[in-house]
Amino acid sequence: MAAGGRGKFYAVRRGRKQGVFRTWEECREQTERYPGSVFKSFPTESEAWSFVNGATKRSGDDTSSAPGGGAPPAKTPRYDPRKRVRPAAHDHAEDDNVNDNNPLQDQVSISIKPTAAAGSASVTTTSSNAIHTNDTTQVAAATTNTSASAAAAAEKDTIVVYTDGSSRGNGRFGAVAGYGVYWEDPKYHHLNISKRLAGKEQTNNRAELQAIIAAVKACPDPSAKLRICTDSQYSINAVNSWMPKWRKNGWITTTGKPVLNKDLIVELDRVFSERPSRPELVYVRGHNGIHGNMKADELANLGAMAVDYS
Repeated sequence: MAAGGRGKFYAVRRGRKQGVFRTWEECREQTERYPGSVFKSFPTESEAWSFVNGATKRSGDDTSSAPGGGAPPAKTPRYDPRKRVRPAAHDHAEDDNVNDNNPLQDQVSISIKPTAAAGSASVTTTSSNAIHTNDTTQVAAATTNTSASAAAAAEKDTIVVYTDGSSRGNGRFGAVAGYGVYWEDPKYHHLNISKRLAGKEQTNNRAELQAIIAAVKACPDPSAKLRICTDSQYSINAVNSWMPKWRKNGWITTTGKPVLNKDLIVELDRVFSERPSRPELVYVRGHNGIHGNMKADELANLGAMAVDYS
């Protein structure tokens, strides 16, 4: 979606799904009756994303809270990556020939472009009933701070990590793959990972899965909430959507083929299940200027160029 397009851009900083939406109905679906929802409308997409990412833009409508919502955090967390709102063109493909890095597929993907917050900003937080006026929500209620503090504390305790996989010559003979793990908090940068993918199958999807597994295993706090940001919709779908059906069908896809990368998918589910709280997989659009994603991509590419000693 080009910045500065016609109409309004609705920025949802806190809701069921975060991102920038083109219609009020889409925005309302994510914010109405969601505790602590925060959203604004802007004339340009860039301003909308700045608000979602925590910048103090003031050209949009007043910050609002959806009906029945509680109060959001008094400060926006440094990073608030979002999941996509609608599936991309290849979301229903269960086979490994889906290439998450295909630029043509990226063009028909969703316009929601999750980014990492560059800083924090104070926001007006309200609760109680609201009145919809001119596609915006004007709130008539008092500000509440208790739930805001609780939400802020929960976000503060969340560890954010970016993962990526890379395969040079993906799908062809002689391909080489690597994976990267980049921790958002600088104090964890010594845990960043750049490694060559082990094994004969050097595909991009295997590298993406291995990166997520490596991130979970390297997490410095086993009890903390872990948010894993990945540009691999294949990995997210494999774990969150397809795996239950695959297990039920004896690890056979809907097209009657054996599930590819079963070993890594099972391993990923295992390491997820071993944590007190299951890690959150969040989709971020690749090659879109998101700092953490760019760093993970660099590490993955370096890993692909490393010598495989396995």
